[in-house]
Amino acid sequence: MSRLLTGSIFTLLFIWSIGCSSDKPAQGLVAVSGNITFNGMPVEQAKVTFFPLLETKGNGGWANTNAAGEYVIKTPQGALGVPEGQYKVTVSKRLNPDGTPPNPDEPPIESKAKEVFSPKYSDESKSTLTATVTASNKTFDWKIDKSK
Repeated sequence: MSRLLTGSIFTLLFIWSIGCSSDKPAQGLVAVSGNITFNGMPVEQAKVTFFPLLETKGNGGWANTNAAGEYVIKTPQGALGVPEGQYKVTVSKRLNPDGTPPNPDEPPIESKAKEVFSPKYSDESKSTLTATVTASNKTFDWKIDKSK
């Protein structure tokens, strides 16, 4: 009887945890999204990172763009969105010399992949991209105009 009860409890907890996931941002977070284009074309598999500035709370967030160049930012913990505030933003895309994406399991320092975009987009200390996230300002589209 104890095995049946334990199994039932775990099953209910599992079903409850699946039912609690949501596409809505957690309380205190704003769902941030946008689109990245390069020379007018959508950029696939670029990493978009939001770094908090000044008094902005939280750890920021990041996302990879899809085939249409779209992204939706999540926190490092996986929650949808980021807190309201000011952010420095980077857009980075690394490719191997043959044009293929790098192995995601390979540390960047060991990879032969190189950054495609100029440091004014891809380097946190040099990026010219910024975003002020509010409940009414949460979509950020960027046009990357030239490579290195």
